[in-house]
Amino acid sequence: MTTIIPEPTQSKRDPGQLVEMAWDPITRIVGSLGIYTKIDWENKEVVECHSTSSIFRGYSIFMKGKDPRDAHFITSRICGICGDNHATCSCYCQNMAYGVKPPHLGEWLINLGEAAEYMFDHNIFQENLVGVDFCEKMVSETNPGVLAKAENTQAANAGAHGYRTIADIMRALNPFTGEFYREALQVSEGRIARPEIVDRETKAARAQSVHRLQHPSGLSHDRALGDFEVEQICRNARLRECLAYHRR
Repeated sequence: MTTIIPEPTQSKRDPGQLVEMAWDPITRIVGSLGIYTKIDWENKEVVECHSTSSIFRGYSIFMKGKDPRDAHFITSRICGICGDNHATCSCYCQNMAYGVKPPHLGEWLINLGEAAEYMFDHNIFQENLVGVDFCEKMVSETNPGVLAKAENTQAANAGAHGYRTIADIMRALNPFTGEFYREALQVSEGRIARPEIVDRETKAARAQSVHRLQHPSGLSHDRALGDFEVEQICRNARLRECLAYHRR
């Protein structure tokens, strides 16, 4: 368990003035994050706060004694969403340990894969995992006054995304029925973002997808990117479709 404990507060307060509040687990975080606080509501101040992670995976322990060249194979399995980050960091550690300095185009390879993973992670987390906390169904049951206000609040940049009010966006985020929610699923898990990750890295490095790291060995290759492959990636139709989605 990892715990971050803040410095104790120096201010003098009536014990009855502080309210202890805890959110555990925060299930939107893989690893079940827990937040524990003491809040002074009268002065609108968080007096104390610490976090915990209740899931112990133990990778730092059972990696001991393993062949360093296998690090990116093993650590990529830590998480089904952010495995690419663990694999990439493992490769950087190997480069430093062995004194390897990949060429600039080799760094482009990893950056392209990471950029594709970022686009995948952003919309699946923001729209599909977090968005449900702000959807119409959730807010109408927990805080209907906020929904009523949202009905009369104009949404910024409505001409770009097509939703006139904040409430329209909230309705579009309703799980499995909302237009926005279903589009985000299509982008992340369907025919756009995930195939785009495969496309970027197979065309660039002749390796398989880093996403889910079925073949993480592609990250350890220092094969250079040619101008033709880079041009193909930049002209990719799925990439343009994915970028158009994120602009909205």
